[in-house]
Amino acid sequence: MACGVDSSSESGYFPIGETGEPTKIEYSVKDGLALYEGDILLGTPATQVAPRIAGWLDADIVRTPPAPATKYRWPDKIIPYSIDPGLGDRTRITRAIEQWETKTSLVFVARTPANAATYPDYVVFRSGKGCHSSVGRSGGVQYVSLSSHCTTANTIHEIGHAVGLWHSSQDDTSIMREGGQRETLGAGDIDVVKRLYP
Repeated sequence: MACGVDSSSESGYFPIGETGEPTKIEYSVKDGLALYEGDILLGTPATQVAPRIAGWLDADIVRTPPAPATKYRWPDKIIPYSIDPGLGDRTRITRAIEQWETKTSLVFVARTPANAATYPDYVVFRSGKGCHSSVGRSGGVQYVSLSSHCTTANTIHEIGHAVGLWHSSQDDTSIMREGGQRETLGAGDIDVVKRLYP
């Protein structure tokens, strides 16, 4: 949910799925970042978009929304994270994490200097323009960007992307493409997470 950020539209053909068939995807560029459907962070247009999109889809899994390939899932259902000290209103993050931990089998572990070697891949919640996240585990540090306008519901939504969920038009998910965001995880979210992380 990008909030008040100037953007331009671009498109390109990227290899997606088992066959690697080039598929046209349109994305916007905001502050030098490629965003798909407004809040899915692809990276920078020149260096990240094509490699990141390739391999997102598992050939053996067919569902809507598509799941990221196994290499983009969080090992052992553990999502290490840290919160940038400059980010205001941390309660929206703790409440959002509580939703994911209470209603799914995912575990969020605060990344510290003591466990940093154990968790080389992790999420950092930081201040930014708009609300956005990558889909699934990117490798190394990845960011969930939250402006001051991003609510707990927006944070639940963006964590959903970091977990591996895409937008859905179903009204029982928090990862809805259009309309207001839910304050709790819906049955659709929980079902997709169960399939992604059996």
